[in-house]
Amino acid sequence: GSLKDRANPAHSTQSAQSAGSLRDLMFLLSGLLKRNHLGIHEDALFEHTVTGTKVAVENFQTEIEACLKCIVESVDLPFEEKLSFFKSERRSLGRTALCLSGGGAITMYHMGVVKAFIEAGLYKEIGVISGTSGGAIMAAFLAVKTEDELISDVVVDTVSTDYRKDGSQAREKVVWFPKLVTQMHNFRKQGSLVKGSEFFRCCTYYFGTTTFAEAYKRTGKHVSISVSNAQLGNTFSGKRRVLLNHISSPHVTIASAVAASCSLPGIMLPNKLFAKSVDGRVVPFEVDGVEFIDGSIMADLPFKRMATLFNVSNFIVSQVNFHVRPFLPASSKGHPSDSILSFMDHDIRSRAQALSKLGLLPTFFGQTISGVTKQKYHGDVTIVPQFTSAETIGIKAVFNPTAMDMQHYISGGERAAWPHLNRIRFMMRTESTLQQCIKQLQASLMERPTELRNERWASQLTSLHSFGSLPGGGGVGVGVGVGVG
Repeated sequence: GSLKDRANPAHSTQSAQSAGSLRDLMFLLSGLLKRNHLGIHEDALFEHTVTGTKVAVENFQTEIEACLKCIVESVDLPFEEKLSFFKSERRSLGRTALCLSGGGAITMYHMGVVKAFIEAGLYKEIGVISGTSGGAIMAAFLAVKTEDELISDVVVDTVSTDYRKDGSQAREKVVWFPKLVTQMHNFRKQGSLVKGSEFFRCCTYYFGTTTFAEAYKRTGKHVSISVSNAQLGNTFSGKRRVLLNHISSPHVTIASAVAASCSLPGIMLPNKLFAKSVDGRVVPFEVDGVEFIDGSIMADLPFKRMATLFNVSNFIVSQVNFHVRPFLPASSKGHPSDSILSFMDHDIRSRAQALSKLGLLPTFFGQTISGVTKQKYHGDVTIVPQFTSAETIGIKAVFNPTAMDMQHYISGGERAAWPHLNRIRFMMRTESTLQQCIKQLQASLMERPTELRNERWASQLTSLHSFGSLPGGGGVGVGVGVGVG
């Protein structure tokens, strides 16, 4: 009966499909294609065993995919109606993003996470990526390198010591962090451990003068790097946060974005952004001399801006900030220790915000540390590696990784990611199926170009083809002006 249908979504879709009413099936699916519908993506389902046991949930997901394929392959529905349906459902469901946290040199753990994603076949399904502070380094690699290049050139133990595999890095003394003695000398002279000019030189060695637009054209990844405005004084009323990407700042060089995002007060002085002009020259991006600092000061994980700009509704977070890790819940089981950590987290945040309102917290370039306490540091899936003692207290954050360190970081990132892979794959199944259906419609149109007479639908498909990985299938106009603030 109808009550049974409502209680069993898989049974409902079977009934609609067998009755041959495709429009009824589309109506039914529009209410089922939601994130975590009926709790099918909950972490608790995957804690005891990452595969198997979830038979009803698996059957439901399989039935959803079968129904979507039935609709796309139907010859009874007009092409434009099917296209409109899949675009609408993709927009409603949203997309998955990979967010890479800050954490200094410890962010090399992100390389292991990405390697695990590539080997599991998940990386190619993730089109939206963000990186902040140290996480911006890995995000930049993902922006400029293809999947094969990442495996051969980036997620290797020599990436921090002999990136070009010709010995030039050692000859030119290119390092992310200088030796400890040099850092102490720099701090006495300029009040920061790392010279901004040397760090920028290192970024340029790795990423050249490639811009966000050029990187997107090469890899098709929507990569964003978060920076904060280093405005001296507290009277500044402009935008304090900027999300740099191929939509909001297409001509900004990725090297300058990474350098700015890593400029944590005390570690490095503020850096300027640079852009590539129409004649290929690298020029300052802000003509009024505005400088930028570490993006994690205001938003280590820019959830709201990414949701607005790229229609992201599912956030996978690789979290390696040593000061955040103690307050992340170990699991969803409700251990007593989780309650204690949650209380401590809430208490620290409340006290910091109260002190900030009273003006009793120190200010760094117009920003108080209360901005750090207000943030959310976990996502729908949060991947946290097992830290060593030196990493837990942050000592390793300012040491340039050796080849042995990189082996440790990459293998540690892989081990941290492995338990989450099946859940992530399951969470992305519906959006992957929707994307495949849209590509199938595109291919069918290319085979029969004369059958689509309506110019309105033709122009929409052209836009969809050009920005095929952009959530919602819309054009670039949705993103302009949203990349800041």
